[in-house]
Amino acid sequence: MKQNYKTPLLNKLGFLLSPEVAHDSYINAMKFNCIKPANEYKHQSLENNLLDRKFINPIGLAAGFDKNAAVISHLIKEPFSFLEFGTVTPKKQYGNPKPRLFRLEKDFSLINRMGFCNDGINKFIHNISKQKEKNQKNIGINIGANKDTENYIDDYIKLLPMVANYCDYVTINISSPNTQNLRDLEKIELLNNLLNKITEIRDRLHNAPKIMVKLSPDIENNQYKDITKLLISYKIDGIIISNTTTTRPKTILNKQYKCEVGGLSGAKLFELSNKALRYIYGASEGKIPIIGCGGIMSGQDAFEKIKLGASLVQIYTAIVYYGMDVVNKINQELVDLLAKNGFTTIKDAIGYNV
Repeated sequence: MKQNYKTPLLNKLGFLLSPEVAHDSYINAMKFNCIKPANEYKHQSLENNLLDRKFINPIGLAAGFDKNAAVISHLIKEPFSFLEFGTVTPKKQYGNPKPRLFRLEKDFSLINRMGFCNDGINKFIHNISKQKEKNQKNIGINIGANKDTENYIDDYIKLLPMVANYCDYVTINISSPNTQNLRDLEKIELLNNLLNKITEIRDRLHNAPKIMVKLSPDIENNQYKDITKLLISYKIDGIIISNTTTTRPKTILNKQYKCEVGGLSGAKLFELSNKALRYIYGASEGKIPIIGCGGIMSGQDAFEKIKLGASLVQIYTAIVYYGMDVVNKINQELVDLLAKNGFTTIKDAIGYNV
């Protein structure tokens, strides 16, 4: 795996602050137009049509970066082809106690136990509805459950119709490790109940958004097979694989934070998320689009996800270490890799290694 990009000065300065303070400062800098958006690199070979939408490149912003859609007006100018906002819950919640975000700099990784901290759905809709140019880029909204809700499924049912008019797709996030027992919704019986209710709402909505389900990388292979089969039966539009992992690879160099509770993201998640991606793509026989997420730090990483079955990919931790221009660097590297390996377009490479 390559980590061959330089860390920008702004990011290095951010490393002098605690991770959460640095992130909040970065969001505020965007809010007040103190950061200039990166110029957009375009190439025809990167384009793809998926989910009845055009994607100018395969790179999207993963959920968690802008939980409240507070800086959508800025992010829509960055070189992503799609942006996912949230995770948003019905009610405002503080999340887990601080500190809850840790940098593993030697490992190009993060550990977080944020716990769906956000300002709630009303503030979220207020923010996202102000963006009059939202159709410039494909917009996703990631929805989750409040930790004090007795039946988590109720929150997803409540949120779906509320966000439907503000996005191209909705991600049902049932895989965060930082809300107690949330991952129980990945069990077949509970997932079947959730999907039954979600698709009933979807089918009643006028001009309904696409429905994605975001899964954990910590699931047994035979369970992935059953989940994939169930998602296809309910005509779910796509899978995002994966969320963060609660496991800790033996190769982690930063021992200081290795034992912190929470989800691991970044470079040390890459191999585990790839195993899940390969298995799901094979189990689905290419019948359901997949967004690859987890540990993408370079164009080579993105290319590997695509060859394992991802039609699109998402990044977040890479931005922490390399800044927003990493999107262009990944795309430029992808163009070279496609040509070098004899592919005319991204579509030609999807699933090539499975």
